Amino acid sequence: MASLENDADLLNEIIYYGREKLYHHIQKAVLEGRRKKGGTPLLAFWNAFSLMMEGSLAEAMQEFKQINHRDVILCTTLALIHCHKQSPTVDRETVQKLDGRMREERKTCGEMGWYHAGMFLWMVGRHDKAREYIARVLKGSPDNVEACTLYGWIDLTCGRDSLVKKSVDYFDRVLVKKDTLSYIPPDCFLGKARFFEMRNEFAGALDLINLAIVDHLEFTPILVEKCRVSLALKNWDQFTDATQRILGQSPTSIDAHRYQALWLQCKCGKTKEAAERLGEVIELIDRLEPRNHRLCYETSKIFSRMAAGNQLILQQTAALLERARTLAPAASDYVTELGCQALMRVKGSVARDAEKIFREALKLDETSVSALTGIIWCQLLNGELEDAQQQLEFLTELQSSIGQSSDLYYLHALLAEKKAAPTMEIMEKLCEAQKYHSEWAKKLPLGFDYFIQFNPHFTLLLVKFLMKYASEDGLSSVKMLNSCEILLEELTGKSPGLIEGLYLTSKLWLIKGDLSRAQTGLTECVKLDPTYSPALLLSAELALKKGDYMLCRQHLDEGLSHNFEVRESPHYHLLRSRACMLENNIRGAKDALVTALGLPGVKKQTDNSNITAAERSVIFIELCAIYTRLKKPAEAMAIVTEATTIFAGTSEQFRISVAHADLLAATDVDGALSLLRTITPNDPYYVISQQKMAEIYLKHRKDRRMYIKCFEDLTANVSTAQCFDLLGDALMTIKEHGRAIDAYQTAIKKDPHNGQMASKAGKAMIRTHNYSRAITYYETAVKLGKQTHLRYDLAELHMKLHQYEKVEKVVTAALESETGEDVHTRQVRVKFLLLQAQVSEKSDVQRALDLLNVAKEQQAKVLRAYQSTESTATELDEQRQKAADICCYSATLFISRRDHEAAARLYQEALLFMDNYERALVALAEMYLSMDNLDACHQHCTTILRHITDHEVATMMIAEVQFRKEQYDLATFHFEQLLEKAPTHFEALSRIIDLMRRLGKLKDSEEFMKQAEKHITVTIPAGLHYCKGLYKRYSGDPTEALQCFNLARKDKEWGERAICQMIDICLYPDGETLGGEVLSAVESDSDADQHGYEDMAVKTAERLLSVHCPLACLFK
Repeated sequence: MASLENDADLLNEIIYYGREKLYHHIQKAVLEGRRKKGGTPLLAFWNAFSLMMEGSLAEAMQEFKQINHRDVILCTTLALIHCHKQSPTVDRETVQKLDGRMREERKTCGEMGWYHAGMFLWMVGRHDKAREYIARVLKGSPDNVEACTLYGWIDLTCGRDSLVKKSVDYFDRVLVKKDTLSYIPPDCFLGKARFFEMRNEFAGALDLINLAIVDHLEFTPILVEKCRVSLALKNWDQFTDATQRILGQSPTSIDAHRYQALWLQCKCGKTKEAAERLGEVIELIDRLEPRNHRLCYETSKIFSRMAAGNQLILQQTAALLERARTLAPAASDYVTELGCQALMRVKGSVARDAEKIFREALKLDETSVSALTGIIWCQLLNGELEDAQQQLEFLTELQSSIGQSSDLYYLHALLAEKKAAPTMEIMEKLCEAQKYHSEWAKKLPLGFDYFIQFNPHFTLLLVKFLMKYASEDGLSSVKMLNSCEILLEELTGKSPGLIEGLYLTSKLWLIKGDLSRAQTGLTECVKLDPTYSPALLLSAELALKKGDYMLCRQHLDEGLSHNFEVRESPHYHLLRSRACMLENNIRGAKDALVTALGLPGVKKQTDNSNITAAERSVIFIELCAIYTRLKKPAEAMAIVTEATTIFAGTSEQFRISVAHADLLAATDVDGALSLLRTITPNDPYYVISQQKMAEIYLKHRKDRRMYIKCFEDLTANVSTAQCFDLLGDALMTIKEHGRAIDAYQTAIKKDPHNGQMASKAGKAMIRTHNYSRAITYYETAVKLGKQTHLRYDLAELHMKLHQYEKVEKVVTAALESETGEDVHTRQVRVKFLLLQAQVSEKSDVQRALDLLNVAKEQQAKVLRAYQSTESTATELDEQRQKAADICCYSATLFISRRDHEAAARLYQEALLFMDNYERALVALAEMYLSMDNLDACHQHCTTILRHITDHEVATMMIAEVQFRKEQYDLATFHFEQLLEKAPTHFEALSRIIDLMRRLGKLKDSEEFMKQAEKHITVTIPAGLHYCKGLYKRYSGDPTEALQCFNLARKDKEWGERAICQMIDICLYPDGETLGGEVLSAVESDSDADQHGYEDMAVKTAERLLSVHCPLACLFK
């Protein structure tokens, strides 16, 4: 086919544009070809073909009639027949003549004629006839490269699986000869790449496209295909690189500009720039494809779904859609889409205009399911429930024959909510909607078709609907939260720049209690748009969860500064109230809620209000609780009564009943219990009502049996894992650990992947001292793949039982499994490394130090990660302290090796992590004191006292330093100061007695002992006995001293010192005669036979040593 090779690049462009339905581009390519090489019959044919496909049938026929060349006469005749059949009035006589002419031409047609005719038939969608024509070419020339390529494309696009599977054989027939052929058309590479795409083998498709780029550097459509495949692979780097290369070669490429708009919206979250780029796309379509209504419609549909309600982008998509409708006013699909986009722009709950548009579409096509669905949606928003229900029943019958859809289940759920149906019914419909909607995500790769089918706008609506029934107090099914998570993971994974998706994901993690992941999502939101008010309000809510009311106020003020309409949001005032409660400003909290209560839509739901019934009820409940705190029961009861009237007949009435019961419990326990009993298992908030009832029985009636019965009734009626978990917690509260274990194990059977419940069961077993069962249980749970914290619980249990080899084994396995580099994984790794260091410390101190060094490096990375996100001061301090503690732990090991220099360095490093860290400063001071470096010890103690003026340990050490320096007066002053603040500080008391003796003021110490006795209300502690003994000894009364020391000698802290004093008295009695009667508890009957006071004293000392220090007998 020499003639093809002469104009190969031009023909390849024309074929690509024809396949992509860019018909005006064909005209431009033909014009360029004529300018460069002059006119040819083939170019004339393609020009006429493009006119025909744009709808200019008369003009096209006029051009077709002027073509009379052997290679294109057959396809020209076929085109004329097609034009006549597409005309409003078919000239049957002319068609018959053309049919006869076509049969004659087929008899004399050559390979080129068959090829072009086959190409035409494929372009107009007649795959079977096209296959027949190209088969004739291949029969005569089996190795014809162009014919093989076209045949492959015909089979690939015919829609029949059996032929699609065979299509690759024709592409391979050409590609296998790549090294010997001088030329392979790019369509051959693209055809096989498209085959791989259809099989979701995108990596293979990308490899082929890269090969094609090497052979056809200037063929821009290959780069467009690379964009599509890179997008499917979510390889944004290659995607952006390909779009830039396209724009470098062809600055007016519509596809490149569309892909850039997609990238700006979905990946970067730059909505304004995306809207501007979409405006450029509109200008390019007006210039390059002015009659391509299908392109306008498809572009509008793609970006309206991606807009997720953004008005800037919806304005552009509406402009595109109006162009499409102007070009094809009778196309019902275009009118239906206009209705859909009108519905997307609806604010509040009135959709009259959208309904009119859908009805217009239904007139154009009475069988349009999409138009009927739109009408039902509008009727539900407009409150026309009876009409909507009738239409929905009809649509449901219709869908049973064509298949269910997520839209249908969503509308059923919306109708059920509008008619106040049972919550469980609404939730079931929503979960079904999520199930069918998620199936689309699995079927399609990321691309334009994906966004049309998965529809981010609808996905966000569905998620928000699901979240209405997935409240943070845990009253709704976990299934709802899981449904939200599935949808949001898909949405944010494919569209990481969609700010509302990130916001809702953060909200989901906040509801589930994962504050770290919620913070990560909010940080991403703020990066995309620092002025996004919903994210700032959610950040304020997150700060409240962390107990940081100052940060909460900061976020609220920031949100208000960016959008003054926030003041009209009840949620804003609710958060203000909660922040006031945290700082104990109860009146401020009350004022904020009173303001919220006065806002439109709170006491009475309005059409334009976005606040949910659950959010409204919370305002009433929290205001009631505040009035109770302020001891205003009448106002509290008035609020509850008003709320009961407002929410009567809704699901929130049961929540109000729980609050009412809580209020009554203080004065009327029976009334509170009776009110809670009215909430049945089929009602919302049944779980919380049973919990409240149990609390009343335990708190007000001290009835443990009824307390547990409430939870047993709960599990009998709502047999979920969460309810059995609550039963287990209740049993643990009343110390029935054995039954709690059974409850937890039942919960685990119902939710095998819940590691928290498994951890609770294991800890309950430990509480019963059934260690072997606990170990077996943990080992089984770990094998089943439960969370890592179970491994830690198991390792800790082995550690407690001194089974160090097993600890090492568990920790090693855990560290091998934790290979991630995220913050959470690093934190887990630090915990295990510290445990492993504790084990190694007992046998190999150097290994323990190495492990601690690794743990310190990991913790430093965790700290940097926290510093790079918006973490509270408390969270940062917590991570800094962990790093400092690791340094201190390492330092203690160096001290055990007498390496004080290394220990000092580590303590200083701990102080770098956390300024003025008390533990490090105290340890440093103690170390210097033990080294007799008194100045350094005094310096660090002074630093401690500068921040904590009454620090006992530091005061003691300063006094000790001055004592060692023989500055007895100063030492006495510090001990006196300490004893004034802590009269029962017996260490200081014993030291001041010694000091007073040295200064000859022993009598003055008696006052301190009297003060200590005044502050003791129960049994006299051993420390005071010791101090009294010391005073008596120094006063010259060894017998009384021995009696006092004898009372202290069995104490863990003071016993050793007391015994030393007793032995000292026995050996050096200062001329006093000592009898064995004082020490009858430690002397035997044989002592009575001993004669001589000195022998008796020595014997007594020996017995004291033998009883309290058995090794002493070896040195007797």
